[in-house]
Amino acid sequence: MKPVSDFFPHLMPFVVGCPEPLAAQSIVNAAISFCEDAMVVWRDLTPVSLVAGQSTYALTTPTDQQVTRVLAARTARQLHLLSQSPDLSLSSSQGDPSGIYTTRADGTLSLVLYPTPDKDGTLTVTAALRPVRGATTLDNDLYDRWIDAVVAGAVHRITSVPGTSFFDPNMAGSAAVAAVRGANKARIEGS
Repeated sequence: MKPVSDFFPHLMPFVVGCPEPLAAQSIVNAAISFCEDAMVVWRDLTPVSLVAGQSTYALTTPTDQQVTRVLAARTARQLHLLSQSPDLSLSSSQGDPSGIYTTRADGTLSLVLYPTPDKDGTLTVTAALRPVRGATTLDNDLYDRWIDAVVAGAVHRITSVPGTSFFDPNMAGSAAVAAVRGANKARIEGS
């Protein structure tokens, strides 16, 4: 993980006079948008211990990150990603899980296995990740591979703030285009 401040030397020459707190939050917000659009930051999360009779499980994510999308899940076999919860009248069935779906309550993403596991086991989840809003560190790949797109997104955000010395609609527009182009390139390379 890279500190957000490592991005400053690449950003600050484009936004002279920008306060560091605004620069840091703009980098994080740009990284969030980039990760949601490109989905190139993905990891196998910490394996989850399954308990017979329990269907819902919280996911543990790396520091300063959260799940954007579950890409794959597997127990002893690959599980199907269900787009919505199965028929609730069947929710009490138990067996070898064949599918999962996600739920969100109080800002926490959970996985629900279907049918409910009838024996203990292990669940491995591969997920696309994004930074959390208050992140102080970002994934190494955002710095090592995708810094131009992240910085372009931050430049767009900062130069779009009216009434500041760094307000520049022309730069904001060209930076927005560069950020979108970078996310598109990353999505293609990532797939």
